[in-house]
Amino acid sequence: MSAPARIAWGMLVAALGFAVITLASTDLISPMDLGDKTQSVLSPGWLISTYFTLTLAELLLSPMGISFVSKVAPPKYKG
Repeated sequence: MSAPARIAWGMLVAALGFAVITLASTDLISPMDLGDKTQSVLSPGWLISTYFTLTLAELLLSPMGISFVSKVAPPKYKG
């Protein structure tokens, strides 16, 4: 698989991480509407899932991105 294809997969996994938090935030009560209620509006599990997915995306992107940038960098900037 080529480096651009691996980067594309990493970006898709990152998009999935943002989709997780978007899914979690649908139909939430606005903090302005809570008033005196002291209920939790979002489970910490959703945030953990989002960070886990984004970490996987970073693990996919980082090696490929660094390798790709070093390949296309001008010779005087390599190092």
